[in-house]
Amino acid sequence: MSTIQVHNLRKVFPNGHEALKDLSFSIAPGTLVSIIGRSGAGKSTLLRCLNGILTATSGTIRINDIEVTAASPQERRELRRRIGFVYQEYNLVDRSTAFRNVLAGRLGQMPGLQSVLGVFPQADRMIALSCLDRVQLLHKAGQRADRLSGGEKQRVAIARALAQQPWLILADEPVASLDPELAHEVMRFLRAAATDTGLPVLVNIHDVALAQEYSDRIIGIAEGLVAFDGPPAELTRDVLRRVYRRDPRTLVGAEHMTPQSALALGGSLGDVAN
Repeated sequence: MSTIQVHNLRKVFPNGHEALKDLSFSIAPGTLVSIIGRSGAGKSTLLRCLNGILTATSGTIRINDIEVTAASPQERRELRRRIGFVYQEYNLVDRSTAFRNVLAGRLGQMPGLQSVLGVFPQADRMIALSCLDRVQLLHKAGQRADRLSGGEKQRVAIARALAQQPWLILADEPVASLDPELAHEVMRFLRAAATDTGLPVLVNIHDVALAQEYSDRIIGIAEGLVAFDGPPAELTRDVLRRVYRRDPRTLVGAEHMTPQSALALGGSLGDVAN
């Protein structure tokens, strides 16, 4: 089972900006963890360090038995094959069908010539169909991606990530472009990816109410540091002020909070929504 371990992670860009200052945490198998924080807090930088797109300045990242921060080129390639990534803007090929987009998740597991030609063995096709079925889109397998709704596109993106048979899934603002109903739908499937497959799932998200509802754990990042790390029930109003540096009532999703979420913030639903 996959685990993620981050210790004293630091990332400084060439212009001198210190995006991540000293992050340490671990994520167990089957856990959905939401990362919250202001824009520019370092959330996206963290995900790109985890999958090896960005090189950490110092500290260590370990995924399974591979130390990402000291990985060889071959190990980095293996990591990219085994890390499912769900993007805010779907990152699908619009002219291809949902099925062909999900099949793309199998490219990293194929020999070079087969991947260039796009010739997929029957076993890979069955994996892709199974993953579409898991996000309840098997009936849309033959439909072009540009004819799908936003929520359906993101579900195809989740199916593509699952088709990689990954060690973990990273999702960078996967519901930012969706209306509330579709956002809940997508979060339910990410929740299922953690629960049903035992994968660690790490989600960058602005909507605090969604993070509270679907996460096992929430990590709040402020100015490149961990300002909170704990269960959703402990995400109090004072904690949110520390993470966001502003009144929690102004946060994305405040108007959709349940009474339970509002009470967790230390007030009534009316207090939060008004």
